[in-house]
Amino acid sequence: MKRILLCFSLIGLVLFPPTSFAAECPSDWNYSLPILEFKKTTLQTGPLVETRYSSSFGRAISNNNPNIVRPELFTQQVQSKINALGANIAITSKYTASTKSFAQTDSLRYGDWVHFGYPEMTDTTLLWLGISNGTQITYTITISQKGCADLSLTSNTYTFSDIPTQEYGFDKFFQDFPEGGADRLLNFKELEIVKNGILDNIKITQSGRTGSVVHLNKLWSTTGISSSYLIVGISPGGCAAGRGTSIPTADPVDVQILQKPCKAGIIMYFKYAGGRGYGFTLVSTFELNPDPTPTPTPSQLAAEKAAAGAKAVAAKKKTFITCIKGKLTKKVTAVKPKCPAGYKKK
Repeated sequence: MKRILLCFSLIGLVLFPPTSFAAECPSDWNYSLPILEFKKTTLQTGPLVETRYSSSFGRAISNNNPNIVRPELFTQQVQSKINALGANIAITSKYTASTKSFAQTDSLRYGDWVHFGYPEMTDTTLLWLGISNGTQITYTITISQKGCADLSLTSNTYTFSDIPTQEYGFDKFFQDFPEGGADRLLNFKELEIVKNGILDNIKITQSGRTGSVVHLNKLWSTTGISSSYLIVGISPGGCAAGRGTSIPTADPVDVQILQKPCKAGIIMYFKYAGGRGYGFTLVSTFELNPDPTPTPTPSQLAAEKAAAGAKAVAAKKKTFITCIKGKLTKKVTAVKPKCPAGYKKK
């Protein structure tokens, strides 16, 4: 009998554990996010100084791997709890940017959701994402544990303020890197075709109206090679967005104009002599001026003329007023009637 009672007692403890034995949820961990910041470093790459930024939180978490060690995010105590839960926990995170820009690819997007797919990014990559000086970034992490409510935390807001936007120089770029963003050395005729083609595409971009997508000319159709470059909005960030699947894309075929006025720039790919590596640089900048006032159509002009005529007729229409002087009464009719001297309006 005692054994039976002991069995029932153990079953009761399993089914109805005391409060002190209840499993902790993430909300009980007393966990808070550290300070979000982006560390800036510079690297000499050939004749260029490349600026790189790395988030103090690393890349966004999207694979739900609970055993990923994130010392920048979790203390050793919290990391131990995460590891102990195994498959009973899922963690996701994302970066959110204030910039609203053009959709890119599934893995690297413009817009309010920014996936930092690499531990560090160059200044040109940030510009490509629509991130520039003044763009605000926040980080949100969600910890989901089986049987518990989700714990979602949002970091402080980090504002970019030191992204360099100094242009290398259009002619200087083609002088220093005569491949002109191509996969092989260009001869002097091909180089001129690429340079003039990019300048033409700048004019096409400048002709676009706010909200429109302008289609650029492909350079490889005349040179037979790919010349990699991208048009991006610099100030405000994301005001123009070149559409492509890489940074920079080979021969972008369109650019969306999201806002005017806009300072835009050209990012170009280059290779070092002897095949020692490659990089990207902001070659040149240009302005997208506000949209001009549209020229009215003949029908609009006719409507405006008719409206003006109706207004003129209404302005000339006569009205009358009644004026009194003692017991005397007088009606005055005119475009702008006034009472005679000694009379007042009734």
